[in-house]
Amino acid sequence: MQPTIPFYRKSLICFITGLVGAMTIARIVTRLAFEAGVDPHRTPVPVIAAVPALIVFLTGLIYPFIWQSQGRSSNRQAGSGNPADPAKYAAIRFLLCYSIAIDLAMIGLQKWFGLQAHLHIALLDGPLSGFSGEDLSWAYFGRSPAFFNVIGGLQIAGSLLLVFPRTKLLGVFILLPVMTNICLMNYFYHFYPGELAQAVALLLGLLFLLLEEYGRLRSFFFPPDLKGSDPRPGIPGTLVRLSVGYIPLLLITCFFHLPGKDPAHGKYKVTGLWIDDKPVNLENCGDSVLTTAYLDEGHDCLFEYNSRQRWLIGNYDLDRQAHHLQVIWHYPAHVHDTLVARVTDIPGGLGLDGRMGSAHIRMDWRKQW
Repeated sequence: MQPTIPFYRKSLICFITGLVGAMTIARIVTRLAFEAGVDPHRTPVPVIAAVPALIVFLTGLIYPFIWQSQGRSSNRQAGSGNPADPAKYAAIRFLLCYSIAIDLAMIGLQKWFGLQAHLHIALLDGPLSGFSGEDLSWAYFGRSPAFFNVIGGLQIAGSLLLVFPRTKLLGVFILLPVMTNICLMNYFYHFYPGELAQAVALLLGLLFLLLEEYGRLRSFFFPPDLKGSDPRPGIPGTLVRLSVGYIPLLLITCFFHLPGKDPAHGKYKVTGLWIDDKPVNLENCGDSVLTTAYLDEGHDCLFEYNSRQRWLIGNYDLDRQAHHLQVIWHYPAHVHDTLVARVTDIPGGLGLDGRMGSAHIRMDWRKQW
């Protein structure tokens, strides 16, 4: 007797297949529209993409009810399970695999042909602080086309494996970590929302295909017959095994210099500057006007004088209890005017009063990050 597929499984696979299929159609057609001269970031998804995508998605929502109704009619006629259920389920599952595969194969091939990781050339000559999260990601990946091509190769190989029954699970294992990483990157680096939605839909489809093999995976990864070859470790053995987590944690928290332990760490904008008790006009673009200060990791201190081409770099020693700051400069090599100052907390930043070389200097710094 052929089994009957429960309605919740019919609804779930149809919904996921409709969602992935709709978004795949929308992405491919939108890309074709872009190549034809339509900018998808300025113009909504063209109607030519939205209409078929909406039809596919609505079909995924409606078809489970039609499928269930057909099954009831067949049951009344045959008096047993519906033999067509498994065949329909397998066909819809193949559509899901195909939708994921063709989308990821397209993306992988775009990487191979240099159609991703593009930035304006002028932007690459700007400071990193001006990059958006998405631009920063493309600048990183674009630095090594070979690395980017390896990711594309994994997407293509996993897609081809996904559409054949015997290699479907292997394709899932290849694509799942790739898509998980893409989802996390899209979310935390604030990519275009449509990219994140597409990645989440593909990840959802892969997770569904993986969980369908739950029984096989559980027996493979957690076999019940390991008592003879791997006896229970007991409490001492368990503590030794857990030490791979708590020993590094103890070493880092006790002996490493953590950024959070230094509240002065950060970037500061100079909001007030007096040299020998004379105020300095901070709007002046001269090379003697200090505009930005950085207290960075490794006790590095950097002063910027209106331009990235005018930097002083040294090592600082800050004693918050004694309210004392000392900076010894090592770049440029000819600068020997050590900064020694008393530090006080002011609203939103720090105040410094001391000497740099032979000059008396006072500064107000406002913390930016």
